Amino acid sequence: MKHARRLATRAFRAKTNEFLAEGPQAVREALAHPVPPLEVFATVEATERHPELAVVDHVPLDVVAEIADAVNPQGVVARCP
Repeated sequence: MKHARRLATRAFRAKTNEFLAEGPQAVREALAHPVPPLEVFATVEATERHPELAVVDHVPLDVVAEIADAVNPQGVVARCP
């Protein structure tokens, strides 16, 4: 979780060569990529709305909001290589 939070800074993204995919559509696309996400974080509610994202670490909405860059996070974020 701490690693994902640090991806908010450009320097850390450049150092790790990772980024965050936010929202169900972006995460679906990341999951379909030949190199899948390293981690997927979602609220229980988000996985109920999007069952195809079932392989995730469940976290509270406030944690997703901490990681996400969006003003109104959609409840799902993936850490991608």
